[in-house]
This record gives sequence, C-alpha cells and structure tokens, in this order.
Amino acid sequence: YGPGLEPSGQIIGKPTEFTIDAHNAGEAPLRVQAIDQEYQPVDVQVRNTGNGTYNCRYTPRNALRHC
Repeated sequence: YGPGLEPSGQIIGKPTEFTIDAHNAGEAPLRVQAIDQEYQPVDVQVRNTGNGTYNCRYTPRNALRHC
C-alpha cells in the first residue's frame, strides 16, 4: 500500500514509496522485483522496519506503467 502503487500521480525522477505488510508471510527473506511496461528492471530499495513491514522506494524513470 502507499503512493508508489497508485496508477497515476507519480513524477518522473522523483522517488516514491510503498509499504509491504509481511506480518503473516513466514520467516523467508523478502525479495522485491519490479519492471516497467517495456520489461526493463526498476531498482527498488527495500528497508525492513523491524515490525513485519517493509518500506520500498523507487524512482520512476519514464512515463510508463511499472509493475
């Protein structure tokens, strides 16, 4: 959840964030991968908050849909 997952309103070149709630996901390490609409990888920095959630940050590089 968070602004970085909204379908519109992201600004190219400006970092945005979203949160992953992994409280019930078990003990395996979290791995986040993202691609843009042209299947190019998007760098996502992931920070463990220590309470079962992870803050994820990325910077949109173009006006394409990111997944």
